[in-house]
Formats: sequence, structure tokens, C-alpha cells
Amino acid sequence: KLLSDIKLMYMSTIYLMMLFSLAKSPLMMVFLILIQTIILSLMINLLHNLFWMSYILILIFLGGMLVIFIYIASLTS
Repeated sequence: KLLSDIKLMYMSTIYLMMLFSLAKSPLMMVFLILIQTIILSLMINLLHNLFWMSYILILIFLGGMLVIFIYIASLTS
């Protein structure tokens, strides 16, 4: 069961990489990167049983997105 879940996550990651190359809008690109990060953190959690590592990965990524959002919002005003 675990091996089939991991294979499914690898396949979805590859599919999302292909979709990323076809994405035109930045919002779609951010959405795809966010989904890939969530899938990666789930794979870390399933393979190594390290919940804190996957949690830290998501927090760092969301913090970086917040910094970029604040920077772009300050440029537009």
C-alpha cells in the first residue's frame, strides 16, 4: 500500500512538472508549485516518518511566498 502511494505521488509530481511548463499565468505557476511542495512534504512524511521536517518545509515555503507577495504589493503602490 505504501509503495503504491509513493508511486502515485511520483507520477503526480511528474504530471505537475509538465503542467508547469504549459502554464501561462503566474497564479497558476504558484498554485502548481504549492501543490508540488505539499506532495513533496507528504512523501517525506511517508518515507522517513518525519512529520516535523515536512511541516518546516511547508512553513518555509509559505513564508517565502509571503515575502514575495509583500515585495510585489509594495512595488505596485
